[in-house]
Amino acid sequence: ANADSKSFGKITLTASKLESWLSRIESGEIVELRKEIESELSESTQVLFDHALQVASQAAETLKKKISVKFSGTHFSLSKVLIRDLVDATTHLIRNAIDHGIEKEGTVLVSIERHSGKLFFKVSDDGKGIDLEKIYQRAKEKKLIQKPRSETTADEIYRVLFSPGFSTCTEVTQYSGRGMGLDVVDVTVVRHQGSIRVHSELGKGSHFELQVPLRHTKVFALPVRVGNQWVLVDTSQVEKVDSASPGIEHYLLHGYFKADALER
Repeated sequence: ANADSKSFGKITLTASKLESWLSRIESGEIVELRKEIESELSESTQVLFDHALQVASQAAETLKKKISVKFSGTHFSLSKVLIRDLVDATTHLIRNAIDHGIEKEGTVLVSIERHSGKLFFKVSDDGKGIDLEKIYQRAKEKKLIQKPRSETTADEIYRVLFSPGFSTCTEVTQYSGRGMGLDVVDVTVVRHQGSIRVHSELGKGSHFELQVPLRHTKVFALPVRVGNQWVLVDTSQVEKVDSASPGIEHYLLHGYFKADALER
């Protein structure tokens, strides 16, 4: 980006575009402008399906496995920030399913849906499943679990999989042995204040489900003039707005900025 533009997520807003938006705010074109901004800041979930297929194809070719990829769910728009993070998570979940789950041939299912105010993103495979005993023993060796096996739940063992540097592989390959992968997924979920659920059965496969509150998928920003330039400030970092132009006040009232940022 040059000096006349600002990067916001994966979007570059030129100074002229921001000036145009603010001009339209002052002229009262709120509804139309809101649709335009949301279009600029959002992307279809189709991106995730396309990326999953690409990653699966590459992994299958590299690992010499026969993989079928299936998709479930409808296409809808999410913020580009969340899409970007889910793309990273998808990469590691798909690779994990093909490298660790499926042995020679199998199916990976990628599903995405939204309901009850949440986004549900799941990657499943019909491979060999997760060996809890093996994970537990490795975790004990690395001192990631202190409790006896009889006092350790399956969920506590699954959580170890997301620890940075954790791996059960003794051999380092392109996809395994470096302890890098699922910790990236965990970072994504934490960043969006979501959660991860893991379910697995030996000989039947594994399911990794990411849940993200949809209220955190929208991007809120406050346009501020600094000298001759406009910049966008994340409203989660704004404690108080002392004054604003009439146009900006109208903009605030129509829901582009978090109300709590104005009330503190």
